[in-house]
Amino acid sequence: GKPLAGATVVINYMGGYEHVTKTGDDGRYEAPDVKNARGFVAVHPDYAIDDESLGFMASSNGPKLNRTLVAGTQIKGKVVGADGQTPAAKAIVSVDGWPLGSTGDDGTFTIEHATPKWKMLTARKDALLGQRATAAGESQTLRLAKGATVTGRVLDSKTKLPVAGAIVR
Repeated sequence: GKPLAGATVVINYMGGYEHVTKTGDDGRYEAPDVKNARGFVAVHPDYAIDDESLGFMASSNGPKLNRTLVAGTQIKGKVVGADGQTPAAKAIVSVDGWPLGSTGDDGTFTIEHATPKWKMLTARKDALLGQRATAAGESQTLRLAKGATVTGRVLDSKTKLPVAGAIVR
């Protein structure tokens, strides 16, 4: 409940513009044109990331700009190769798309401040990928495999013309 200094705050706007700032000693920050904001992210190394950028739409009064960061939850686990046994050293481990750690030489990892209601845990090493959805248990194991290639087209629903620059997730 105390002011948090040194948090990075990113306000996203329509059209791809974003404003990046840091909180001062009093936990305050400033951002322009907040009534037109469409997303909010707050990042601090000692807390879980507060990310409301996907699918977030501002109300007529603008987005909720005062936030309380939480310590989050710890996630421990191991990343192994396709054989299910060989440790995968130096794999990047992400939680809900945020790269938050990497594996040691023995393939183990610990994420100290994950969002309490995380949905997807991902490990990447070279061209290999492993994922798992939220699962009960103290340790998470991810098995790496060759990633799939996905192809397709994004079209305007009315004109049926291709849409350049679309982001596909």
